[in-house]
Amino acid sequence: MAFDLARGAKGSGLSLKSVVTFGSPRVGNQAFVDAHGQFINPDATVQWRVTHYRDMVPHVPQEALFYRHVSTEVYYDEPSTTYKVCDGSGEDPTCSDQCAPIHCTSIDDHLDYLNTPLGGDSC
Repeated sequence: MAFDLARGAKGSGLSLKSVVTFGSPRVGNQAFVDAHGQFINPDATVQWRVTHYRDMVPHVPQEALFYRHVSTEVYYDEPSTTYKVCDGSGEDPTCSDQCAPIHCTSIDDHLDYLNTPLGGDSC
């Protein structure tokens, strides 16, 4: 949605000031990631892709399908007490990708961000 909004706003004088996602899956191939970088300018826009420990959703679809993440990931540890701003590639092996693809299988980590329960019985 952020990409579509930014693309539609180009040339209109409007712009996105920030984009923050939580537990986002890979959203497109490298061509999409490149286009995303043209419309969502990292120098002018605050953009964070927050991930939580072994959340399984950020690992679908797998890289084998040539899907990639957009930058910049902010990776939280299991208890959400510390975080790391990752390398900006979208695929930092020291962040959520450290357990991909077969060890990131936690639904619970997808339903709890920053110690706030999301979805399910927590609504």
